[in-house]
Amino acid sequence: MGYPVHGASDGTLFVEMSNDTITPFAVQDLFSISEDAKVTKIQRRVPDDMDQAVFRDVYASDSLVASLLSARPRKRSPDERPSRETDYFICLSKRDGTFEKLISLKDLNFQPFKIAVLESGRFYAAGVDKINKTPVLAMLDSDGQYLRPVTLDNRPFDNSKSLQAIYPIHEPGAREGEAAIGSSGFVPFGDRTLFYVPGARLPVHILGEGGEENSIPVHLPGDYLIETILPCAKNDTWVVRAQEVLGFAQIKVRA
Repeated sequence: MGYPVHGASDGTLFVEMSNDTITPFAVQDLFSISEDAKVTKIQRRVPDDMDQAVFRDVYASDSLVASLLSARPRKRSPDERPSRETDYFICLSKRDGTFEKLISLKDLNFQPFKIAVLESGRFYAAGVDKINKTPVLAMLDSDGQYLRPVTLDNRPFDNSKSLQAIYPIHEPGAREGEAAIGSSGFVPFGDRTLFYVPGARLPVHILGEGGEENSIPVHLPGDYLIETILPCAKNDTWVVRAQEVLGFAQIKVRA
């Protein structure tokens, strides 16, 4: 079973299941589980000309389910060398389980790590700039085209002592912000979405159809930091799970 388990604002859970004994790139099955324990398989598809397909993130709005998919072009002949290029797609499904469409993110100038879908069909994506490796948060149109950025202050990513402890750098040229944005999350908040970064004292961004509506700092006691935020209905109450910096760092290092 995949981790984390994703949720919608109405209390529905979304669980990914895969059998890695068959192939290291087994395509995960996605199931929704309603509050009354009804299980629905969410239909997802992979482009026919792609291999090594991996679903990397899931997000559910009131009527749509978006899955972020990475894959590599399939060899056209046995003698052709495997492609090193990774392409990204959004696999869009409906909450009733039926498949909607595949959307290519080939033209993005950043590598997407996380995705959120709004009721309008527009998306938010979080990732890393391909050239300077800085975090990126952006709104995408319903066809996957880049619309506009959401301004992020990148200085705290590279200067945060908590991020340096939680996300140690293992590769030359990498930054704490690059690792941290890979662990970031979008969370349903009624018809809007929250964006947060675990292990950082950065504000939580409230994002709607028109862009960023607000950014709110979460004040936690002592050395505690945000670990996760649970999906919320249309109200002003958030349920925040917190973790101490030391315990947070130990979990990330073991992972």
